[in-house]
Amino acid sequence: MKKSDLCYRFDNSEYKLERFKKYVEKYGYSRIIADFSALNIFDAIKFAVLSSVFISQNYPSGRLKCRGLNSEFSGFMNDFSIKNLEFV
Repeated sequence: MKKSDLCYRFDNSEYKLERFKKYVEKYGYSRIIADFSALNIFDAIKFAVLSSVFISQNYPSGRLKCRGLNSEFSGFMNDFSIKNLEFV
């Protein structure tokens, strides 16, 4: 993680995705690392997929940097064949 990167930590509160969208609009997707480590595996996968869709719809060539629970999380995400997620 570079000093210029910003970490958006998904948690168990309501309106996670809406707050993420506002965060991206404010700071830009290229500086953000989405952190799913506070979520259980199912919520982490759900919000990783939804965040990926949001980025691809609004920034077609953009990639979202993210980190998750463990290698199992990235393995699940690779099964979805999502091309715009980058694990850091």
